[in-house]
Amino acid sequence: MFVLAFETTGELCSIAVSDGLSLKSMLLVRTYRDLLRRLPELTRSVLDVARCSFNDISFIAVSIGPGSFTSTRIGVAYAKALAYSLKKPIIGIRTLECMAHMATISEGHKVFVLYPSRPTRLMEAYFAMFVMREGELTTIQSECVVDVGELAKEIVSDDSPAVLCGAFSEAWNEILSHLSLAKRGFLNIVYVVPTAYGVAQLAYQRWRKLGRGDDIFQLKPLYVLPSQAEERFRIRIT
Repeated sequence: MFVLAFETTGELCSIAVSDGLSLKSMLLVRTYRDLLRRLPELTRSVLDVARCSFNDISFIAVSIGPGSFTSTRIGVAYAKALAYSLKKPIIGIRTLECMAHMATISEGHKVFVLYPSRPTRLMEAYFAMFVMREGELTTIQSECVVDVGELAKEIVSDDSPAVLCGAFSEAWNEILSHLSLAKRGFLNIVYVVPTAYGVAQLAYQRWRKLGRGDDIFQLKPLYVLPSQAEERFRIRIT
């Protein structure tokens, strides 16, 4: 079962083809400013490397955010348009869940996930928390925005063994160093960026479990924060 997956929530865009849980091909490129123009050619390239065509694809998977407002919107819109035109099912995967999935989590351990939000607010991050139960990630805290310094204080006071994973900003280095010392033996800190292969793996697992995709007309990006346009003009973009 071939899965075509897209991850476009940050500066590093990735497109992958997997056969079940096995990776066939993946491209990772920095294409933030010309993402919309390059997506079609990158998609063709990853299919060529995997030696398959659109006809071979069973369903399409896409990372829905949170992340960069513009690139997330472009990626979700492109994946939906492709699924609609090819008459293929589509599955949306939460970006922070994908990142948690890509970290190695022991049974019963918590995982804190951080992902930079806005360039203008260096100490702000998207955040979600999960726990590994019976081999599956269970959400404890849904996606929200946190101050990294305040979150670190909460992690220090939590005695549970845990993993802190994410695409860490350099602005957080001092906080992470303090956390590493304060929680030695109880907290494993792992750098993780979301990839299309991680998206494909989670989507395949969901397909095996549910046997269906998402409603293409209801599938939307998960923004959490308002866009610059929404803040400036006090409107809501859906």
